[in-house]
Amino acid sequence: MITLSEPESLMGQIWMLITVQPDVNQQLQHYPHQQQLEGWGRFNPAGNWLLVNSLH
Repeated sequence: MITLSEPESLMGQIWMLITVQPDVNQQLQHYPHQQQLEGWGRFNPAGNWLLVNSLH
């Protein structure tokens, strides 16, 4: 799960992160807990999840 900080209209909401990219999944598995992360993906407001395509 992730707490959004952008866009302002969604700030503070908690969403699920999902990916179909094996390399992104590997990065997410080893990402430090409670750390800010930045990446590219798509919002699914109907399901409250983010499809992550890449991390920076």
